[in-house]
Amino acid sequence: MNIADARVFIWNHADQSQRPAEHWVHGSGDVKGSGCDEGESYCYECCVKKVAQIIDAHPEASELAGICVDGGCDNESDHPAYCSSCGVQLSCTLTDEGSDSELEALLGDAKPSLEDQYGWRAMQDAIEMITDDDLRWPAIIAVIELAQRLPVLFGSDQ
Repeated sequence: MNIADARVFIWNHADQSQRPAEHWVHGSGDVKGSGCDEGESYCYECCVKKVAQIIDAHPEASELAGICVDGGCDNESDHPAYCSSCGVQLSCTLTDEGSDSELEALLGDAKPSLEDQYGWRAMQDAIEMITDDDLRWPAIIAVIELAQRLPVLFGSDQ
């Protein structure tokens, strides 16, 4: 298997559903006792609810003027982003460090099985920025080949 075939295999086995954009509560650091860290990520619906909770809990706070939903675009992150309220995975681009960390896991103990569309999506996200001369391609291809063989090794009908 060559690198182009590996990229196609990963794409074809990865979950391709659209992930919600990452949002956060802007200005929440100005409100004492808001229970919200401006670094927390949310899907849009949960972020709107969090803004409403902060405003309802502090009806007379002068700091509330700057509280609003912010974000809505892809950001770079050192790790996959998840909504702090509902847990849905959010859309983001992994930094080089994030890609390295995800690949380390996916090439180690977190190897995706053939049917693991979310594992292959994690692999797809991790390889998005690596070039064809990256020294990890043989290991990535070995993970693909192992996944292709596993049903045979365990006597599956698949």
